[in-house]
Amino acid sequence: MVGTRIRGTIWATAIVIAVVIYLFELLMKILAILLCAFITFPVVAQNSNQKTSENMKTLIVYFSFTAGNTKRIAEKVHAVVGGDLIRLETVKPYPKNYAQAVSQGEDEAKRGYKPELKPLGVELSNYDRIIIGTPTWWYRMSPAVLSFLSNNDFIGKTVIPFMTNAGWPGSVLKDMTALAEKHGAKVENGHEFRFNSNEKQYDQMETPEEELTEWIDSLK
Repeated sequence: MVGTRIRGTIWATAIVIAVVIYLFELLMKILAILLCAFITFPVVAQNSNQKTSENMKTLIVYFSFTAGNTKRIAEKVHAVVGGDLIRLETVKPYPKNYAQAVSQGEDEAKRGYKPELKPLGVELSNYDRIIIGTPTWWYRMSPAVLSFLSNNDFIGKTVIPFMTNAGWPGSVLKDMTALAEKHGAKVENGHEFRFNSNEKQYDQMETPEEELTEWIDSLK
């Protein structure tokens, strides 16, 4: 009789222990699932809000005057990347006489002059990414691009600067980056393209064509 009671007690205890272990393991599984969901959800939500180059709305802005090298680079980018392409224009045009235009450009570049620009015809707020091109004028960005970067808000936008030069790049990319970041931009993938310094061969690019192609492909 006593033995029977003891065996019954042992079985009851064993059943209770088994149930407790089962419930504990079940609780651990539930907690693990909840923890996994808690960690994963913010990441998924964050990734869903991140824009890639494929779904970014892109604006390509450039200034080009004499040789047209910056214009050609911008057009090549546009042909591959798409988006909208706009040439910056000053309200007061530069002289048609080459020597006078060069003299005026030198003066403006050296004193950091910011000419008034004609309206772009688009709203910058509609774009996620802005690719900006400038020629190098006396080791500096062109006055038109200086005006554009100085007078616009780039908060929440990605800016990709590029510049053309004839062998004297100066601090153009560094200056463009600093100015865009000052106005809230995330700056990345800037590039310089070198052209022939011979006045009669200004349109001949010395930067390898493969380098240009690779850079443009990286913007897709």
